Amino acid sequence: MDKDDIGNRMALGITTILTIMFLLGSLNGNLPKVSYPKALDWYLLVSFSFVFFSLIEGMIVFLVAKWAKKSEEEEVKYKVQYLSHCIVLQTKPSLRS
Repeated sequence: MDKDDIGNRMALGITTILTIMFLLGSLNGNLPKVSYPKALDWYLLVSFSFVFFSLIEGMIVFLVAKWAKKSEEEEVKYKVQYLSHCIVLQTKPSLRS
């Protein structure tokens, strides 16, 4: 996936989180009630945390890439303005002639 494709990335992550929560709920409904967390509970909670933090990471990468692209565009704009100013100064006729 492209780093700018935040919509599909978020949709996939949210779908995965909803699936994990559904599995967690259905497993707890079908298995006997105990006072301690089962291995499947731990597995699904760790899976949930990995997916959640990957969503956070994806948002951070998107924002940093957007910020870098914006600052790069501003830098190019200032370079073009500087170069056009230098060209104008060089093409003006000299007053000493």
